[in-house]
Amino acid sequence: KVSDWIWNEDSERWEAEKPMKYISEFIYESGAVIGYVFLGVQNQDEVQTQLPFTRRVYLDDGTFFTETLGYEYSFLTEKVTFYIAPADGIQDTKARTQYVFRLALIW
Repeated sequence: KVSDWIWNEDSERWEAEKPMKYISEFIYESGAVIGYVFLGVQNQDEVQTQLPFTRRVYLDDGTFFTETLGYEYSFLTEKVTFYIAPADGIQDTKARTQYVFRLALIW
């Protein structure tokens, strides 16, 4: 949800933190956690791309901005933090977009 994004002043990015109890110490140390984001409209032009993903977003007035979508996780806190990092570090509330993310755990 758009309301899940909270601005982190220290990192200059939007963050959405979610519980992730399935990332064990074994997966953390010996496996892999791979993140994806879905872009486009489902059943029309949807694509899935691996994170981190940097993209240029064009606005109606012809200008654009660049942002990076990514994630971090910890088995100690059992949480994953998804983020939207604007290249200019500006806190723009319009950057908070509803994304659908997917995590694949390999062990």
